[in-house]
Amino acid sequence: MIEDFRLNLTPSQPVSFSYDAVVSMCKKGEVANAIRLLKRNGQTIDGWTDVIQLGLRKLSVSHRINELLSLVFKFGLACPLEIRDLLREMFQQGDIPGFLKQAHRYGTCDGLDSEIDAAVEWLRQHGQRDGASAYRDKFEALRRGRRLP
Repeated sequence: MIEDFRLNLTPSQPVSFSYDAVVSMCKKGEVANAIRLLKRNGQTIDGWTDVIQLGLRKLSVSHRINELLSLVFKFGLACPLEIRDLLREMFQQGDIPGFLKQAHRYGTCDGLDSEIDAAVEWLRQHGQRDGASAYRDKFEALRRGRRLP
């Protein structure tokens, strides 16, 4: 007979809230976890801007650009670097799907035309014709001043 292991499980201890805990998370690049901890404890992000910026810089140095841009967009954070430069770095790192998603999310195509065209072509060459066509249409709409979802 198989014994049910779930009876022996104990809930994990939640991370206690302290300034040091939040700083430690941000120094490790765990910005999303730090923000969740702050919110769970009734804190506003505004009071922790310097610490959160430290975490965002860590993400940048660690080449976790997609995560950084997602956090900036989701929480309305100030970006420590230029969005266009970060997008260009994502493209150079080879994160083509992430590059296209973030470039569209931020509505950025000025100065990135060659990268966007190359990324769309990369999708097409890798058998993602529908995705390539959709992104081509989205960026064409952005260039004309309209935004497609």
